[in-house]
Amino acid sequence: MHNSGWVQGPGADALNDPAQYPRLQIYVQGIVGAFAMESRVLAWDLWNEPNNTNHTAYGKEELQNKVELVEALLPKVFEWARSVKPIQPLTSGVWEGDWSSRERLSPIQRIQLEQSDVVSFHNYGWPEDFERAVIWLEPYHRPILCTEFMARPQGSTFDTILPLAKKHRVAAINWGLVAGKTQTYLPWDSWQRPYVLEGPAVWFHEVFHSDGKPYRDREAQIFRELTTMPEKPNKCSCVNHNHKSGVSSQPLHPINQSQQPDDHLGRSTEDARSCVRPPSWTNLLSAKCISLTLRASHG
Repeated sequence: MHNSGWVQGPGADALNDPAQYPRLQIYVQGIVGAFAMESRVLAWDLWNEPNNTNHTAYGKEELQNKVELVEALLPKVFEWARSVKPIQPLTSGVWEGDWSSRERLSPIQRIQLEQSDVVSFHNYGWPEDFERAVIWLEPYHRPILCTEFMARPQGSTFDTILPLAKKHRVAAINWGLVAGKTQTYLPWDSWQRPYVLEGPAVWFHEVFHSDGKPYRDREAQIFRELTTMPEKPNKCSCVNHNHKSGVSSQPLHPINQSQQPDDHLGRSTEDARSCVRPPSWTNLLSAKCISLTLRASHG
């Protein structure tokens, strides 16, 4: 079964009980605060798919008013994390719907995009769908990070997505690395249709067999090609270029909500903020803009 051990955080009981929110605040501030000055931390993804009602997994246990509760709590989570003044950017990734204009955003999506220092999103669709999502998010004039992609049967593959990510200078983090305990080489529908007698025709996620052999040699070749080709220096679009190191000891702040980015989204007067990044962001965005990591949990 695909990722059968995942659980939500906060769980339904905590989300539905404001008396437990101080405990959640201590948790957020404790974790972020402990690593607030750590340059090896890329960013803080504060709440994964917060408005996902998880019908295929825990739909029967979900709170009927989950979305309303999340809408009220998510801004507090950003506030808690920002209060400990981390040098790393904060984010929460949008993952469904139409982000082409502010008017089309849900209330939670508006919170995510307005509060995030760097824009992040999930996409498991075909390459044209991925590129459309990137184009929707580019007017925010912030670094863009796809924190979930690559589901081969869905049309999201390394072959098609990574060249587009490189073209648009979008960092890309795929789900899965080695076929193992989480079994995410199995498709999502394994929750309803367990693959007991035979495996899937095509792996869903994962890059390597348990012995370290690539699932597809061509994918390994793509990684080498895209991470060794010379890149031109990253040209920053900020109005303030006094940031040679790309590092600041000051916390990042959300876009000024009274001003919208270009066209339908307006441009923030805090444009320089988008280029104040810890060293890991500077390296990632000015070099390959491609990343591969293991997503170990979901919730």
